[in-house]
Parts: sequence; structure tokens; C-alpha cells
Amino acid sequence: MARDLLFASNVVPDLYFGIIRSCALKVMSSGIRPFETSGKGLLKLVDYSENTTNVVIEKIDSYLESNGSKHGLFSAEQLEVMQLIKDLLCELRSHIDIDGPVKLVKGMGNLMKKQDEIKLYKRRNQMRRNFFHTSLSHETRYDDAELHLKYAVSTYGKRVAYMFGMIHWTSNPLRVYSDDNLAIKSIGLEDEDILVHVQNGEIYLPGHFVAVNHERRHVVVSIWGTKQFHDILVDLNFIQKDVMVVVDGIEYHGNVHRGMWMCAERLPLELKSLVQDALESHAGYSLVVTGHSMGAGVATLLTLQWHENNLFAKRNLHCFALAAPCVLCYKLVQLSILKKSVSSFVLGDDVLSRLSFSTVKEMGCSIARCGSDADIVYELIEDKLWPGGAVWLLNAKEFECKPQRIDPVEYLQSIQVNPSMIFYQTG
Repeated sequence: MARDLLFASNVVPDLYFGIIRSCALKVMSSGIRPFETSGKGLLKLVDYSENTTNVVIEKIDSYLESNGSKHGLFSAEQLEVMQLIKDLLCELRSHIDIDGPVKLVKGMGNLMKKQDEIKLYKRRNQMRRNFFHTSLSHETRYDDAELHLKYAVSTYGKRVAYMFGMIHWTSNPLRVYSDDNLAIKSIGLEDEDILVHVQNGEIYLPGHFVAVNHERRHVVVSIWGTKQFHDILVDLNFIQKDVMVVVDGIEYHGNVHRGMWMCAERLPLELKSLVQDALESHAGYSLVVTGHSMGAGVATLLTLQWHENNLFAKRNLHCFALAAPCVLCYKLVQLSILKKSVSSFVLGDDVLSRLSFSTVKEMGCSIARCGSDADIVYELIEDKLWPGGAVWLLNAKEFECKPQRIDPVEYLQSIQVNPSMIFYQTG
């Protein structure tokens, strides 16, 4: 299970600027595929650190100046996000100053050692507090996670489902190529169970499906992760947006991931009445929202919004967020209703589950300081975003790859440097 989730994550950029650089270049270059994110190591390290930021900024400038929307290349919303990416890169550049590739490599190596020491210290402290000695099945509906992984995978379509062994091309080629619902039906659902299936989303409206699972007695909303051009723009629109949510009649204010919040605002316009009708037609059925990567973040925020709906809240509304990204500020992460209704799964040192503007800036500054044998820099907790709900860490070496429930504020506060960022790896 953990290996499947780790494979599904597939969103681990190479370097500190590569976190934005790799995504930004994918946006700009039709020759680079959305899931092409394997580590390139030292050979790319120098190029990224010295040239990437200026190149990306210049590329974005050229699109903005040519007003691509007039030529049908980009929508106004896409150009707006490109401007935001440019502004973020410019701000990062003003904060981070690394003098040459030697100090960059030295800084990353020293930072990795310091982070490993911190991990070991935290693990010993938690073991002494006996915080993690609880079975997963007692704390969350972990047994259902594999089913919801299949839901999330099936939103990506037949090719990804084939990679997971959910369908087989050779069984009936004509049926495989002609049946758009085949990936969803491989879970055990029928065509009449699938209420809506959007295969080609748009910016702030990701692909998704809504279905009824009679065997499990629930209505499921599944949202895909980063698959298309506009999804990358949503990911990179990670400036914080101040919002107000209502839970049990109480108003809460806090910051969220702007791009994913805009998705969570737009999706209900398409789905709310459909889901409500489905629940009213199936008495006793629960409501499940799930997604992977970007879809996990949108699903978390959608669940938070839908707690305002009495029908949804009464139907045991629950979210499974797989490879969960950072979407909520410290204040909103503490909401008890989210810890009961959201199960988030983080895969080892996955960058996505630690990625916000503050952590990118923090990592760059820490590399610069460690390159000069100084100490790590930490941004304020209040300035960062976090995955929501009850958070489970999978495939983490410090816990011998055993699933562990963690405090995200303690364990996910910094992007973790790993050897693949420094040393060249083949394959």
C-alpha cells in the first residue's frame, strides 16, 4: 500500500529552486511532460542554481508582454498566475544569495546532515512520549485507503490505471480504447453508478467524477491531481489567501493555498446539487471526498467548506487526501472537526507535503547559511501552510517505513534535502 502511494506521488522536484523551476518550465515547454520529475543530481544542480531563475522570469515576461491571451495561447486567468509566479521568483531571488556551485553543494550536504540529526531527535522524543504506539486502524479508516487510492488513480484515466494494474490492454483492446469510464468501472462500479465524469478540466476546475458505491454504501467525489497545463498553474498559485469558514455555526478566519481554494470554490457550483440529490436518493449512504496531490488539497478544502451543509455533515463526511499538499494555515489546521473528517497521507520526504512559499525561502536561506557553516534558518510557523486533518506519515526511514500518525507542524515544517538532490543518479 505504502509503495503504491509512493509511486502515485511522483511529484518530487530536484532542487530548492527546482521546486518552482521544474514546474515553471513544464508550463512553458510543450516538450516536458507533467510527471517527468525524477532527480537529475549534480549535473543539473549548477545549471538550476545559476541560470534558472532569470531564464524563467524572462520567459514569463515574454508571454506577458506578447499578451498571449489575444492569440488564444493563454487565458486571462493563466496569465494572472504566470505574473504571480514571476513575482514569487523575484521575491525568492531577493532573499537567497548562494555564492557559486561549490557552496551550493556544500550547503545542501550540511543541511541534509543537520536535518537527519533533527529527525532522529524528534523520533526519540516521540518514542519516549509513546505517541505513535497506536494501530492505524484504531485511529482512522486506514483500511479504506486502498479503495480511495483507486478512486484517485482512476480520475487520471486509463493509462495511469493500466500502470497500477487496474485494467489490462490485452483483455479487449476495442473496449479499452472506447470506454471512457473503464478506469472507474475497474473498481467495481457500473456505468449507471457514475453520475458525472469530467475528463478535461480547466484552470480552477480540475477533472473529477462523482459515483455511488452501493457495496460500500457511500457517494464518492474524486478529484485528480496535477495532470494538465492548468493544474500546474494551480499548484504554483500557492500564495496565501485569507478566508472565512463556518463550522458548527462558528466563523473561523485563516489563510489557505489560493489556487486550490479557488478550485474548491468553483467545484461546488458544478457538484453541490448533484451530490445532494444522490445522498437524498440513497438514505444512510455516507459522503466521501478523495484526491491525490493537488486533488488531495482541493478535497481537503472542499470538505472544510461542505461542513456548512447540514446534509453533508450528517452523512459522515470524510476526506482521504493522498500525497496531501500544504493548504491550511496553523490556525485552521488545529480545527478539531478536520482531525475527525480528514485523513491525510504523506509519503516520506515528499516535497509537496512541505511546500509553501515560506518553506521554499527557508530552504534556500538555510542552504546559503549551511554553505558558510552557519545554522539553519526557520520561518515563523504562522507564515507556513500545512496538510490538514489527521496526518499519517508513510514510508519514512526514521520510523522504519511503518505508518505513523504525526503532528504536521512538528514533522512537516521544512522541505527535506535528500541525496538525490546532490548526487547524480542513473535510471
